[in-house]
Amino acid sequence: MTEYSLGARLYDPVLEPLVRRFRWAGLELAPAGPGMKVVDLGCGTGAHLAVYSGLGAAVTGVDRSPAMLERARARLGAGAVLVHYIREAHRE
Repeated sequence: MTEYSLGARLYDPVLEPLVRRFRWAGLELAPAGPGMKVVDLGCGTGAHLAVYSGLGAAVTGVDRSPAMLERARARLGAGAVLVHYIREAHRE
């Protein structure tokens, strides 16, 4: 099992209901709409990006987990830019 693959499967059914209210609170403070650009660092399965995209914003998601990005890509389709990013600590 790859890193985060179990987390990617469980994220939406377990954690999404807990974070949903925070997303809506954020949207009340900063409403999204056409012409807006949204970058989500640590986008996970793309749940937040899907809402912003649905409101007309151009969305970009960044995550270190290929499994999470795979789910985000399935959710968002071709219109979203999704980036796999890993920063490794280098020691000399």
